[in-house]
Amino acid sequence: MPLVSPIKAKKHFYPETHSRTRHLSDDEEPRLRDALPAAAWPKVEVAMLTGFDLEVQFGLRWAEDVNFEARTVRGWRRKGRQRKLTHYDVPMSDDLAAVLRALPSRLKSPWVFPNASGTNRALGKLFVRRVFGPALRRAKIPDFRWKDLRHTFASRLRQRGVDIQDHRSATRSATSPGDPFTDCRRGWRESEDSSRGSAQWAVLGSNQ
Repeated sequence: MPLVSPIKAKKHFYPETHSRTRHLSDDEEPRLRDALPAAAWPKVEVAMLTGFDLEVQFGLRWAEDVNFEARTVRGWRRKGRQRKLTHYDVPMSDDLAAVLRALPSRLKSPWVFPNASGTNRALGKLFVRRVFGPALRRAKIPDFRWKDLRHTFASRLRQRGVDIQDHRSATRSATSPGDPFTDCRRGWRESEDSSRGSAQWAVLGSNQ
């Protein structure tokens, strides 16, 4: 029986990389806001002002993660083979501070986005399915997902001239191949000049 090269004997399939970058345009934003209940819009604003993933944002706690004095909001991600939890800080722009201070959960619940009773965090996936998704359809905004709010965040930073290294630091969530932010891994805690980063990121809070 002749030997057959395994390369010739099998077909090898390599997944194609489908890079997808979608952000909320200037004309889509007011349509989405109008389509959402008033109480739901701050959740979208926080996503666009921090770049947090859904579970990170809906897991925020006031005491542990929001620091008005230091002007930071703490996020987290899983790192390494053991998926160890690591934290990073996002500088708080003036707009983000205003949105957070106005939330009704402040001084009432340990959670930034609590459930109806205020005893636990709200479920992000449930919010997307019951509130965010239907609002997108009412606003006639096609091909848009919650994670695209992070792309919106990054796109607006670029428009405001934020340094690309700081831009990568902010979009450091766990990503999949083809995601434009796969290499965004370094946080401000690792920055050699955090004051410079905070000053640059403050520009995000202007001209919204």
